[in-house]
Amino acid sequence: IGMSLFLTAHLVQTISDTVNSDHGFRELTIDHYEEALESIPGKMAIARNLALAYGSLHRYQDALKLYERLLQESPTDLLLLTETAQTLKLLHHEEQAMSMYRTALEQESCHLDALNGLGNLYLSHQEYGKAVHTFRQAVKCAPSSAYASFYLGESMTRSGLVEEAYAVWKQSLERVSTRNGQEKEMFK
Repeated sequence: IGMSLFLTAHLVQTISDTVNSDHGFRELTIDHYEEALESIPGKMAIARNLALAYGSLHRYQDALKLYERLLQESPTDLLLLTETAQTLKLLHHEEQAMSMYRTALEQESCHLDALNGLGNLYLSHQEYGKAVHTFRQAVKCAPSSAYASFYLGESMTRSGLVEEAYAVWKQSLERVSTRNGQEKEMFK
């Protein structure tokens, strides 16, 4: 029965996310995940999805409790580290979030979610030099990431590196234009 509850919860969550449904739909998802977790304790996928469902209802403290428990079982799981960091950020525990992102980056120096999350926290703390360094790494790891390029330029302008920022943005736009041109050629 536990697996049935999990699958039903996952289906309801998918539908809920797709149609941006009301609060009641999301609560139903949580009820099913909680029952599934009671039926199959220790199942990481259920607990992780429950934490995501809590987050969708802004129940970040509940999500954090689950993430912390999951991290005790799997402290090097990059997805758990970044989801926990995002939750900590939403709870305004920004120093802890930065630490969590750094932990993820110690394991995978090109983890884009961790780089972008950490870079944005540096920006919000007005640590522009650190933000520039972090977003440079993100662009180096994922040159086609428009997000990383945008925020690299943003952190550069705030650091007074306006000309360099324009060059980064221009290069990013040229990559997009080139890629779009190549895609157009494929459909001719």
